[in-house]
Amino acid sequence: MTQSNSYADDYMKASEYLRLVLPFLSRHKLPASPLNYQIGYDFVSGTNGALKNALNELLEQPGEPTEMSLLNLYEKYISQDDKALESVREGLHKIIIDIKTGYDDSKGGLSDYLGSLNSFAEILAGSDDPGELAVEVQKVMENTRSTEESQRKFETQMSTMVEEVEKWTQSVGQ
Repeated sequence: MTQSNSYADDYMKASEYLRLVLPFLSRHKLPASPLNYQIGYDFVSGTNGALKNALNELLEQPGEPTEMSLLNLYEKYISQDDKALESVREGLHKIIIDIKTGYDDSKGGLSDYLGSLNSFAEILAGSDDPGELAVEVQKVMENTRSTEESQRKFETQMSTMVEEVEKWTQSVGQ
């Protein structure tokens, strides 16, 4: 899996959040662990509204948040985002592979058809036998139908892929 930084904050903005996160963690007696820091960062930056609401509810309860309750928040509101993103990546990868396979199949069929047309052109240029020409015309017609059917299939596959990409795009937007 390729990792990327899902936080696009510049140095100044990230520094500002740092100055807000540390007092936030201290005020609620939360250790400044990487997990708690990420929860705090998302909380003070406001980038994860669902996490912010859930953490506010947790902080309103009597007593200090437990390590387990914080881990549950992390898994529900931060880790799940990573899992959803990975699922989207895997789905898009599959779509791209399917498109490439369809294209490769289509390209091979067109290459064969081109060879058939070249062969037919040579026969036309060098043959006076009407029987041989009739047989070759029949072969070209069959190859044309086969290639046409292959291209229709490829177009259908591409339409299906476009629909899948649109679905993935909508799911990423949610």
